[in-house]
Amino acid sequence: MDRKECGCPIIVDEEWEGKTFSWKDRTFFAQPVKFFFRAPIDVEEQVGRAGEAMEKRGYMLEEPLTVLIEEGQFAGRVLIGILPPETPDPHVVTMGDVSVVGTVVARKEPKLGVKTLKGFKERLELQGRKVKQMYVWHVTCPTCSRLEGFKSVVFAEIC
Repeated sequence: MDRKECGCPIIVDEEWEGKTFSWKDRTFFAQPVKFFFRAPIDVEEQVGRAGEAMEKRGYMLEEPLTVLIEEGQFAGRVLIGILPPETPDPHVVTMGDVSVVGTVVARKEPKLGVKTLKGFKERLELQGRKVKQMYVWHVTCPTCSRLEGFKSVVFAEIC
């Protein structure tokens, strides 16, 4: 995957839109996040805490850097892609045989609306796919978002 000078990945919509990806054996460092009716409250703070904890443990980030938001009604998680650690850790989540379908969302405002997530989920369910969990990967840094707008990839875990 190509990157911009700032480090943001270059997302070509056609490479992500409606495609199914296997996350089998992908490893993530999980940090709890508070939500209020599906709106994250302390994401930036928790990403910082996760970074400190990963550094203490000596975990290596997976390239490209993937920071997913696993949303929930009142609680969710930040999942940060790492290389598999050598020792078990309760904060590390290794995906089983998980398939996800992606869609790209470009917008002018920073907030990704609940309606957008619901719409994607409903489209998949109309195709006969059952959605287990939704994940959001915000791929634009503050500089890119000011210049180009906000871009995210939404993943739906299919069961």
